[in-house]
This record gives sequence, C-alpha cells and structure tokens, in this order.
Amino acid sequence: MTSSFVKIEKVVVNVGVGRLSQQAGFDKTLPEVMKELAAVTGQKPEPRSARISIAGFKSRAGQTIGLRVSLHGRRAKDFFERLVHVVLPRVKDFRGITESAVDHDG
Repeated sequence: MTSSFVKIEKVVVNVGVGRLSQQAGFDKTLPEVMKELAAVTGQKPEPRSARISIAGFKSRAGQTIGLRVSLHGRRAKDFFERLVHVVLPRVKDFRGITESAVDHDG
C-alpha cells in the first residue's frame, strides 16, 4: 500500500502589480504591497521585472510588474497549514482547489 502523503518542497506566492504601475503614486504603493506580502508570508518579496515591452499592456522592459516569494522547508509547511486550516474554510462558497492550480514544480 502506497502512502497518499506528499512532501511539500516549495510554496511560491505571486502578486501581480502591473495595473498598479499605470496609476499615479505607484512609488508609494509598491512598498506598501511589499510590506503586506512580507507580513503574510514572513519573508521579504522579490520584485519581478518585465522581460520585454508589450504595448497592449502598456508595460516596458525592466518595469516592476510583480512580486514573488518562494517558501521552503518549515516556512512553506507553516504557510500551507495556515492557508488550508484558516483561510480557505472562511472563503464563502469554497468548492476546493483545482488540480491545475497545484503542480509538482511548486
């Protein structure tokens, strides 16, 4: 009989801020978003920049369009447990997580 338990290796939390970059005061908003993400995950987020310019999205290469936090080990386990036991049960009309939202690469 095989065990159905899977070891969590990594949890990646992404926040897109591309639309916020179009608004005035983005320089003041970005540190606030970073502070909130750091409070939620317990780790400082890494700013992610656009690799190429896309005129339709009004983004330029090098512009900050997102924040990323990669959690490993104990932090990943703690974050996942809080997500499953505290956050998701409080979501109204929660019907589960699709398998496509979770992969073997994190």
